Amino acid sequence: MTEPTAIPPRDPDPPRTLPTGQILTTFGALITLQVAVVWGLQQAFAWTAQTTNGVMAGGIVAYVSVLASILALQPWKPRPMAMWTILWMGSTTIRVLLTPVALFSVYFATLLPGTAVLLGGTAAFFAAIAAETVVIARAVLQPSPGSPSRR
Repeated sequence: MTEPTAIPPRDPDPPRTLPTGQILTTFGALITLQVAVVWGLQQAFAWTAQTTNGVMAGGIVAYVSVLASILALQPWKPRPMAMWTILWMGSTTIRVLLTPVALFSVYFATLLPGTAVLLGGTAAFFAAIAAETVVIARAVLQPSPGSPSRR
């Protein structure tokens, strides 16, 4: 009598990558949107060049800090989703602490209007966090390869 062969158990949390291309595309779209919004606000409210430059500088600093903290995680490397969520939360904590420091550094280094730098940076930071959350959440909520679909 032959013994039945055991089916190897499936890994409940197989390693996956995050959608790096989608993250980069999202940040490109955010920067394009910021340029369009700032241009429209400049036209509507007759902002000075200093104010416009301050809002743009603050926004770019915020986008760069958020994107750098995401790329530091190396989203192209496969990891279990449980590990991704821990890394993402740690990365978010670090960027929440470091982005204001970067914004104040830009303000003191350039002497652009402080309100413009901080408001531009804050608006861009929250837009980036919201967009990043949507992209990451879609990746996390997808069924893992080889698992039954959640329909």
